[in-house]
Amino acid sequence: MENDKISTSVHAAAGAFSGYVSNFMGQPSHALAIALVILFFTLNVSKQLIEGEDGKWWIGNGVVPFLLLWAVFSILFYNL
Repeated sequence: MENDKISTSVHAAAGAFSGYVSNFMGQPSHALAIALVILFFTLNVSKQLIEGEDGKWWIGNGVVPFLLLWAVFSILFYNL
């Protein structure tokens, strides 16, 4: 259970940061590209810290929170 909290909070923070950074990109395709690069980096770092989990677990506890918070923060900072 502790791995779930760690992975979700790290990916959520990275998603929020990515949403903020992608606001400064010129085109939406560049914003998506920077988000995917940050997601890939965060997944690799957290996979080294948390071992023994399968791909389905990483999608639920890493990718989904990251993309959700990236979209929310990207829209939030776009509208400010």
